[in-house]
Amino acid sequence: MEDQLKDRIRAGQERGLISLSINPEIKKWPELIDETQALPAHLTVVFDPFEVRTALVARAGLHDLSPWMPSCEYRYNKLKKQIMIVPVAEEEIFATYFATATLVHRELKQSTATHQPQVASVKSWLDQLAENSTWTVIADPHRVLVPRLSEAEVIDRRIENARQITTFGRDLSPFVRRLDQQLRKTHFVADPATLEELVRDLVAMEPNGILGLVGGDKGKHVKGALGKLIAMRWYRRADPSGLAVSLDTQNARRWLSAGGHSNEKADLLGLREEGGDLVIDVIEVKTHDDNVPYTIRDGIVTGHAVDQVLATLHALAEVFGGQGVSPLAKPRREVIREHLYTALLRDLDSKYIERWHGLLQDLFNGNLKVRLTGRIVHVQLASVATTSPVTVHSESGIPLEINTLAGTDVGLVLTATKLVREDAPMNREPVGVAGHVSASIDPVQAFQLLVNDQVPVKSASEVANDQKNTGGAGEEAVKEYASEGVVVRSEGTSQVDEVAGVVSAQQSLELLLGQELNTKNSVAWLPGRQSNGFLLILGASGSGKTETLKVLGKGIVDFGVPVLVLDFHGDVNFPGLRSVLLSSGTSSTTGVNPMELDSQSAEETGLYDQRKVIRDMVRNAVPALGHRQNAILRDAIEEAYQTAGFDDGDPLTWRNTPPTFADVERILSAWSEDDARKSQRSAIEGCLAAVQEIFEHPIFQRQEHVSTDEILSTNVRLDLSKLPDEVRYIAAETLLRKIFRVLRLKGPIPVQPADDRQRFRLFVIIDEAKILATGGGDPDAADRILNLLFTEARKFGLGMILASQMSDHFGSEVKANAATWLVLKPMDIKEAKKNAPNVHMDPEALTALKGRGDGYFRDRTSPRARRIQVQALQPDA
Repeated sequence: MEDQLKDRIRAGQERGLISLSINPEIKKWPELIDETQALPAHLTVVFDPFEVRTALVARAGLHDLSPWMPSCEYRYNKLKKQIMIVPVAEEEIFATYFATATLVHRELKQSTATHQPQVASVKSWLDQLAENSTWTVIADPHRVLVPRLSEAEVIDRRIENARQITTFGRDLSPFVRRLDQQLRKTHFVADPATLEELVRDLVAMEPNGILGLVGGDKGKHVKGALGKLIAMRWYRRADPSGLAVSLDTQNARRWLSAGGHSNEKADLLGLREEGGDLVIDVIEVKTHDDNVPYTIRDGIVTGHAVDQVLATLHALAEVFGGQGVSPLAKPRREVIREHLYTALLRDLDSKYIERWHGLLQDLFNGNLKVRLTGRIVHVQLASVATTSPVTVHSESGIPLEINTLAGTDVGLVLTATKLVREDAPMNREPVGVAGHVSASIDPVQAFQLLVNDQVPVKSASEVANDQKNTGGAGEEAVKEYASEGVVVRSEGTSQVDEVAGVVSAQQSLELLLGQELNTKNSVAWLPGRQSNGFLLILGASGSGKTETLKVLGKGIVDFGVPVLVLDFHGDVNFPGLRSVLLSSGTSSTTGVNPMELDSQSAEETGLYDQRKVIRDMVRNAVPALGHRQNAILRDAIEEAYQTAGFDDGDPLTWRNTPPTFADVERILSAWSEDDARKSQRSAIEGCLAAVQEIFEHPIFQRQEHVSTDEILSTNVRLDLSKLPDEVRYIAAETLLRKIFRVLRLKGPIPVQPADDRQRFRLFVIIDEAKILATGGGDPDAADRILNLLFTEARKFGLGMILASQMSDHFGSEVKANAATWLVLKPMDIKEAKKNAPNVHMDPEALTALKGRGDGYFRDRTSPRARRIQVQALQPDA
């Protein structure tokens, strides 16, 4: 052991965390198994377990060895019902000896020396060892491919210092918990049995194991793996007899990239039989909720996902259609063979293994006709809607099929609906059976198209123009072209129009802001073309924030999407709004009850967590509350619900009339006079004094509450300007959380909305949003309402326009997720330096702004910021 490791072990021994003893006695396998049975191990590490012998192995004609890639034979043992792997030449021996020796000794071309590990004699002992250990690690210099040890699955495989380090796990519960957490973040839920099944599918899918998905900030990796898992399960459901494997390995990255995309590769390979041919599907999976990971214009698809599919198609075309012209075809052939057999070895069905072993033998012997198919699978976790597959072409003329999937396509239950959606559509479109013929292509043709870079396939518009020039009807030509499988997408939108290939006039929300100062061109915000409908406006007092909000709000109202204005200053008013005053005066008759719970989702989110949100909201509004006072407040809120008859274990009580802040205040008052709580009296009185002014406010006592149904169907302005800051904060956050719950109950918007009226259910406009972003607590906390809405609410149809004087008023989640920014004249150079990166401008350019609507506008679809002058509403607008 190296000195650093020894020091760490010594430090662990001193702290009582670890003990290490070395037994120099040599033990035989039976003795070692007996010892572990008597004292099961948490972790067992086995170094170099396999005995080896050197033998001359004949070179089979089907193996096209190359100086870059070792080769193996995969022999099926009918008695043992398993595949035996026989290496034809080990990498080290082949590279250092065989490649040069055959140049001198031609007879060596027929046979070569190899190390043959004796696996069968050791594997049974390793199986027993793994049964007595939670985690088992095999460090093997011979790189024997062991798919599992007894009931222990491969959770990690890597190469370190010439050894293959494989970790097997008998207890997958840590991975089940991690997957459950990630599912709930994306509003899906699975029962324990389904979670176990999903994790085992992940284990089977990931060649290098799933250990890398756990620990640290791996949310993006887990989400990507989950999307790939959904695609894999969809593929297997559509064709249960097929074979699928992940290409997320070092060998695949090294060898299965080709053409002009040398650093690209697809995610999955799938094999299936179709009409007597063997179809190889090259599948790239993109897990995106916010945008479409490709662009289609006139039937031609482009984008990073397309490049990844084409790179792997190119590599496969070289193997199966290039006729050996490329020196890379041979090692690529071996890598493909290795991946397919790796996937096959993980299966437990002996009939399935035997069938696919025969098919793979015929495939690599050239006895099967092969066709290639490119697919882009777009997984949208936040949707229950489904989309039929569409076929388009790449610029080189390769047909590509696009499938859009949701979590419901593989049986997950979307929690946002609060019910098991038995009526939710399932995309059970077959991958390649009767009724839907896949867009496959002959490997030779694919190789010629990709290598020779032929003239791109004609677009739908070009076909129409050709027909016009010859006197034909252009529209009929487009229809005929579309009937052949080409789908047209309107430029700048994500809506696929499948009606005879004719581009429909999509109803886009286009909000005219004003003019660009340099060009005098009109500048508009089109939220439907951005990744989300979130716009942040920053600027000092008098810079034009309020007038900009009026312009945007009036445009949304005219378009027909409901608008909610939370008006903290009382000056965001424009035609089309119904104003509701929230104040302590007699002119105000409407209130809110922050203690109203969401009984419909309590089975998932829990009443306890909802009550915690209320406590956190009060604590943020009253930062002066100390630790002991917070504990008192928690107990008082709990007692208020118990007094109202709420029981966490009885769903029938969850629809009781909820308590109010007045009930909590009465409980605190009673406790302050209770001699039994004499020791807590000081904390109780302090808590009561801190919250009394808020809890007694009239808007929290009224029986008539703001209607969410009205908010989601009309245009409402809530005038909060007459309320104290603490009361405004609690009232606004209560309403936003209530609206978010209702939107989630409605379920996510469709994967590809028909228009912006379907994409947006509500726009919320907030001036001086610092009221919601500041106060006690961490502004970057994930449970702060603005952070929650900016990360989760887009998928449920919410757009938001927030204005404030300083960027520090917003948490990092808000700033990271906002797709559009308008930066007006800042307060000073210090604030200009903070705002400049958001629009990619120099701070000096911001300080030079004149105010009154003069600012820099930038969205994620624009390469640069534009200096614009916002045109204010006319007085009679």
